[in-house]
Amino acid sequence: MDNFEKNIKSAFEDFEANYDASHWADLNQKLGAPKTNLFKIIGGSAAVIAIVATAYYFYAPKNQNTDNLAVEHSTPVQHKNENGQVENETTIQETTSEVNSGEETNTKVTDHQTTTELNQNQNSSDYSSSEMNHNNTNNTNNQQNNTIHNLTINPEPNVVDQQNTQKVGLKPEQAVAVVICENTTQCQNETFEFRPSVPKQNAKYVWDMGDGKTLTGGFVDYEYNKAGTYFVTLTLRDFKTNEVIKSSEALEVTVYPTPQPNFSFEYENNISPLVKFNNESENATQFSWDIIGVTKSNAENFEFTFKQKGEYAVRLTCSNENGCKGSVTKTVTIEKDYNLLAPNAFSPNGDNLNDYFIPKALPLLNVPFTMVIYDRKGQLVYQTTDANKPWDGLYTKDGIPAPDDVYIWVVQLTNDKGELETFQGQITIAR
Repeated sequence: MDNFEKNIKSAFEDFEANYDASHWADLNQKLGAPKTNLFKIIGGSAAVIAIVATAYYFYAPKNQNTDNLAVEHSTPVQHKNENGQVENETTIQETTSEVNSGEETNTKVTDHQTTTELNQNQNSSDYSSSEMNHNNTNNTNNQQNNTIHNLTINPEPNVVDQQNTQKVGLKPEQAVAVVICENTTQCQNETFEFRPSVPKQNAKYVWDMGDGKTLTGGFVDYEYNKAGTYFVTLTLRDFKTNEVIKSSEALEVTVYPTPQPNFSFEYENNISPLVKFNNESENATQFSWDIIGVTKSNAENFEFTFKQKGEYAVRLTCSNENGCKGSVTKTVTIEKDYNLLAPNAFSPNGDNLNDYFIPKALPLLNVPFTMVIYDRKGQLVYQTTDANKPWDGLYTKDGIPAPDDVYIWVVQLTNDKGELETFQGQITIAR
């Protein structure tokens, strides 16, 4: 400070002036600005300063360590002014914080400057401490967030994974072994359907069928070949060790015997293809005969006259008191057609050679019958019920000889079982 500045300073320090409010009013009127505008300007300036300070707080570099600000030492210095008075001046050497560039600055200030600098350093130190506390709080929160983020929710140890139950194993107290069967009475060779009360348990299902056979699987269909009573059990075994986990109580099932159907057959005579069927079935009470496509009968023994040659399938079905059934089928062969052994022509000319017509089987069968003969026009030519009265080639009505031509004959008879049978064919007159 030069001498001029010192004189000015000394003059103002000794100057005192009385306060007069009218002077401020006159000054304000001359300036032409209302007091409110001045207050608005001051308030706006304060708001701007606050915004800048806030921005600096949040966006200032975080790597400055202002806590390192420290005053190393101060040295008092004495000197005399122009009036010969001794004045004290303090020289302070200060080491500022180490900035990013790593430089250090030493500054020499006066008392007033030193006080301001110390206050600023104190503020910087406070700011640094606040920032460090803020950073520490953020670090703590981040650590807590990371800890929560890295938590692993473990499943309950008692929950069984249904897709991987084989690795868990089935405990005996959890196992259920009960045999279910809808129909416990069947006939031989009919199917029993067995199932567990609880399927798909984590175990191997082993079935003892009671006849010496063992099966595995959740559901079992089984046929017994012999009649009798059987006891079926279900055992649950471990997949790995095959140890028994739990066994069921025995379920009793009954198998009824089925009939043993059988028959034989024989030809009655050489005159007609009459076949007799003899029933040789066992353990049967009811019977049913079926010459497939021809006729049926419920008699115990059966016979039938085959009119046409060929092979015929004959089936016998038997049943017993338990409702069990059995059947057998055999084939019967007929070598030639049978039409009551009727010839296809005769010559009624009075030479006593082939002068009459009648089916040759009618006199041999000795059964009631009726024979009628028609011409081509369907008119009745002859009729008889006596095997000893064959057709002699005359019209029954007037006794006139029938002309040489082809005629139709029809025979109806009642067999020994009371059944009505019909035979027909053609006969030619050739004199």
